[in-house]
Amino acid sequence: MKSIMDKLKDILPGSDKEKEEKTPAGPEAQEQAESPAEPEKADAAAAEEARSGVQEDGNESAAPAAEEHLTIRVDYGEEEKPGEPAPVSQRDLLAARVLECLRARKFRYSVQRDDAKFFHVTMNMLLSGKLTSCMLHIFVNPGDIEVLAVCPVKATEDVRPQVAEYITRVNCTLKFGGFRMDYGSGEVRFSCALSAMEGMPSLRDVDRTIALPILMMNRYGDGLVKNLMGYGDPAADVEAAQRKK
Repeated sequence: MKSIMDKLKDILPGSDKEKEEKTPAGPEAQEQAESPAEPEKADAAAAEEARSGVQEDGNESAAPAAEEHLTIRVDYGEEEKPGEPAPVSQRDLLAARVLECLRARKFRYSVQRDDAKFFHVTMNMLLSGKLTSCMLHIFVNPGDIEVLAVCPVKATEDVRPQVAEYITRVNCTLKFGGFRMDYGSGEVRFSCALSAMEGMPSLRDVDRTIALPILMMNRYGDGLVKNLMGYGDPAADVEAAQRKK
């Protein structure tokens, strides 16, 4: 018979009897009991499959969470660089000044331009005397602005000496610009220019250069018409023009 102490040993947790009841019978069960590391190997294999992202059937699984934050490589050398603005030339700046002055005076004008050669503005100007109009030409060059006021009436050969005397007398009294006559064609014009070789002229200087030929044609136009028609007196006509206010 078992003593009381032996019975207590069988009842208490962790007793030999309890171990026998929890341990499955048979040789297979004994082998499983003797190799407790098998589940750990299975867990390690599953973890390795998760890291490789490949299942046993060869199909790719979803990317692991550790690889979700990927760095995108950008080759900045292949990106298209923003286009650089074309450089602004001195002539373009002068042309902008001229057009600004013309718009301020609300003149009606036409522009002929060639980006490689010239910038030419033309206007038909109305006058208040016997010479009722003249054609104004503005040429913008890389280093200057040239303005011409052309008389619509040309001098015939018989009056060209008389007209030449008149404009010569006028030019002696002028400080800026002057009248010219082409002896070959008889064309009479007043011309002046504004130099811009050492910097950009002010808007006031550009405006005065444009206005001067118009003012001179208007002031000396009456005497010019009289001498173009052959009935003028060069000396008296110059004096009369200078008395005008």
